[in-house]
Amino acid sequence: MSFTTPSDRFLQPPSGEEYQPEYRAPSAYTPLHAFQLPKADSRQYQQQYSDLYFLRLAKLKPAAEKVGREAWDGFTIAGEKARKVDRVLDVRQGALCWVTGTVYMNLPLKPNILDDVAKDNYAAAPPPRKTYLDPSNPDQTQVMLEDESGRLRMTGSMLRTTHLVTGVIIAVLGTENSNGDFEVIDIKVPDFPPQPSRWEKAPTDKTESKIKRIDNNSGKSSKIAFVSGLGITGSSSDTLTLELLTDYLLGYTETGEEDNSPANISRLIIAGNSLGNVETMDAAAAMNGDAAAKKRAPKKYELLPSIPVTIMPGETDPANFSLPQQGIHRAMLPRAKTYCSDGLPGDTSVEPGWFDNVTNPWEGGQNVDDVLRYLDFADENGNTDGDSAGETSVQVMEAMLRWRCAVPTAPDTLWCYPFQTHDPFILQACPHLFFIGNQPHFKTVVVESEPPFRLDGPDTEMSNSADEPLATRVRLVSIPKFHETGELILVDSETLEVEVVKFQMLLNATTAISTSTVLLVPYSKRHVLKYHEWMKDEGIQQATASEPLTLSEEYAMQQSWRQDADKLTFIACLPLSFPPSFAKDSISEEDDAPERMIGDTNLFLRSDDDDDDDDDCNEAEEKRVIGEIELMIAEKRNQGQGFGRGALLTFLWYVASHEGEILDEFLQSTTTTDSKKHGKMKCLSVKIGKDNARSLALFESLGFEKVSPGPNYFGEFELRRYGLDVDAVVKLANTYGLKDYRELGYSGE
Repeated sequence: MSFTTPSDRFLQPPSGEEYQPEYRAPSAYTPLHAFQLPKADSRQYQQQYSDLYFLRLAKLKPAAEKVGREAWDGFTIAGEKARKVDRVLDVRQGALCWVTGTVYMNLPLKPNILDDVAKDNYAAAPPPRKTYLDPSNPDQTQVMLEDESGRLRMTGSMLRTTHLVTGVIIAVLGTENSNGDFEVIDIKVPDFPPQPSRWEKAPTDKTESKIKRIDNNSGKSSKIAFVSGLGITGSSSDTLTLELLTDYLLGYTETGEEDNSPANISRLIIAGNSLGNVETMDAAAAMNGDAAAKKRAPKKYELLPSIPVTIMPGETDPANFSLPQQGIHRAMLPRAKTYCSDGLPGDTSVEPGWFDNVTNPWEGGQNVDDVLRYLDFADENGNTDGDSAGETSVQVMEAMLRWRCAVPTAPDTLWCYPFQTHDPFILQACPHLFFIGNQPHFKTVVVESEPPFRLDGPDTEMSNSADEPLATRVRLVSIPKFHETGELILVDSETLEVEVVKFQMLLNATTAISTSTVLLVPYSKRHVLKYHEWMKDEGIQQATASEPLTLSEEYAMQQSWRQDADKLTFIACLPLSFPPSFAKDSISEEDDAPERMIGDTNLFLRSDDDDDDDDDCNEAEEKRVIGEIELMIAEKRNQGQGFGRGALLTFLWYVASHEGEILDEFLQSTTTTDSKKHGKMKCLSVKIGKDNARSLALFESLGFEKVSPGPNYFGEFELRRYGLDVDAVVKLANTYGLKDYRELGYSGE
């Protein structure tokens, strides 16, 4: 969802009415410090990682055995009673038994030391693997059970229907076959750990003397804001969405609804990957300085006087790579100490803590990403769509709770510190809220503990009596990458209800288009004064069916055109002067200065009103969209020189090249549209006055045809073009001599 600002809340004269100041809801945070590493000079890496697995097995084996005993006690097959064996090497051929151990998976594409050697010795390192499985040869996958006595290979159809990864502690029921493999009949995991109440102390290896508590007496619902994957690179593409996010959190974009007020947000948690792939500057840029970067630098500090911020490190952040990642060093945020004595609260990437009555374990996403490399969630065609990508993240999160381990694949395929005294990744208490950052899509579900299930008896239902504990309930939240989705997640600290605030950044917000005839750039604030002067012309008002606006209204309209997903707007400028071979990736402010402006071109999108009556279209889950084009070359001295044709061809080239992205952006912003539907451009439409012979001839020469032989009631002809193919547009461009189409970077507001 995205909030719309009522226009009547801005630019109003003072009313003399008394206003109460807005105060942010209070926040309490107590980290549990379960993942703090020894000081750098005290860390030891000579010890074996096997100790970590043995520690995990020793801790979780009793829990897994308890679940197995409840399920299989008295279980028989053909008169033979299942018996428990203490070690995997005590399993005997043909005997029905159950045993507990650690899963080890031998996968054909698991990383090996040769990959690391290749990274050090070759310019092009091997690409990161998306999966450790080999779909072409599934028989190469081997699943084993091991403990301190040895290792036992497992087989059976149960393994193909149960999600397992290396490092999980399980109890298995079955029998050893003649090949020495253990035929698995059933599998049990430790299941949810005990869940403390909101203010009850959770058991940890390192305890805190006191949990901070702040009573919220304001009557407002307190919410925690989560964002991940900001992906800041220092480029101009970061500017718009980050400014929208900052303005929203600071309360500059009032929602008009008290329940949705940013004042209810008590804390912001940045869940990893604040930085992206940082761009390198050449010597000239370094000497001159990046003006856009300088302007953005204060943004991360602007929030600090207003809202508590917790930053978690992620895979791309300046922190240690192996888990548990330690907090970002205060030297990386030098100005933060102005607002808090120890710099920003930086937490380790899987550090649990108490936030406003809620226990939270979290991760920057590395653990889920690595577990997914062990599992096959693809369909029969080998594809994973967007909806299933969100589902798989929460499925893995639920599995981690039932495994009682947040990072099961460490240290096998996920680097971690070789702990010797305890396994910090074990979940000793069940959280109330479990979130993971940097996922492809947002998804949230509530999972509950289940009553014990017996193979040889009826299900036992959860009792609600005073003698029985209530069912464990956990809110799972998959937090998407902000730089890809523009989504901020809000969680109510009392009810754990979840909201999504989406910040739109249009596809063309940071893109300029250069051709031999014209330069198209996004409509920015520096263009408003010149555009406002154009729109005072009565002839232009009549041609564009526009009403004159005040300057303040013109600025508001510029923001609407820049942010609304149903509009695609470019300002047309004189073409760039450098030759096509000149290596230039972005334009400068001089290239689209007001004196170089010649007009504009717009696309207004709307859903086809006849779409709901078209059964074929609905069955294909495609939403048909009509795009209405407007083109203006403002000043007479620039008309008749080919700028109109050049601007229109360049615009059509861009729309044809990005049709899918433009339509997806539009449909996602339309609340009445089924989010599962994809868009298809039904046609492009333009309305031209009957006396504008030059414009009629221009559009007809580019494949637009009149809908009717005569003008409509308003004296306009509607022309439409069906089918927008890139090759057809390129052919038209070549016919009319338009060359050197390039998309360049653009910075401007």
